[in-house]
Amino acid sequence: MSSLRIRNLSFHYGDQRVLDGFTATLHPGKFYCVLGPNGSGKTTLLKNIQKLLAPKKEAVYLCGKDVSETSIKELAKVLATVPQETSMTFDFSVLDYVLTGRAPHLERFQRESQGDYEAAKEAMEHTGIWPYQQKSVRALSGGELQRVIIARAMVQDPRVLLLDEPISHLDLYHQIHVLELVKQYSRKKNLTVVAVLHDINLASAYGDEMLLLKDGKVFLQGEPHAVIHEQSMQQVYGMDCLVLENPLTGKPHIIPHTGERRKI
Repeated sequence: MSSLRIRNLSFHYGDQRVLDGFTATLHPGKFYCVLGPNGSGKTTLLKNIQKLLAPKKEAVYLCGKDVSETSIKELAKVLATVPQETSMTFDFSVLDYVLTGRAPHLERFQRESQGDYEAAKEAMEHTGIWPYQQKSVRALSGGELQRVIIARAMVQDPRVLLLDEPISHLDLYHQIHVLELVKQYSRKKNLTVVAVLHDINLASAYGDEMLLLKDGKVFLQGEPHAVIHEQSMQQVYGMDCLVLENPLTGKPHIIPHTGERRKI
């Protein structure tokens, strides 16, 4: 059974069509990377899945349920999100912030149980932030904070995890660290991961399947070799490049033409 099915999804900002008949079926246990140039609809797609935006038609089905007919609380029991940026309005401790991920599973005024604390500890140990449990979230570095946000998403115990450019503000070491954590967790929990990434080479290295968007539609979908090649990079990004096989991963690795070789 698919964990996420999107059927003929269209969305407009005023007169501007951003998603145009987007269709895809995503399955448990796979890491999907959403690629495409700026304005191709990547973030808008995630917002429609989250019910932050409402499409013209009921077109998103999560674990067999129509998202448009599902309450935010019920949606949060199966769907977690790691946003591109998170501002910490309140001065939570790391542990208290991670525990807020259990809120969808609690009744009103219900306190966290021992099981909730154990789930938080497991997620924090997996992401390497348990030693910071009493530290203020405002005192964390960018890489530490991103791991805290991922731990909070894990504590929700979702079936689907959305990540909107989760590594865009991190240095290379922390980019790799975050993607490794998510990949390991998705395998452990048989989780569907949908990540918007701009770095095509990292997407190729970590993704099981690519969704390459152009003009609000799926231009290509499949394993990295089927999607990332010289022709598709030219057609979607207007970019001339070499695509070689990464000797460490066996996945495609792009090398853009630069200098005199680059066509402007």
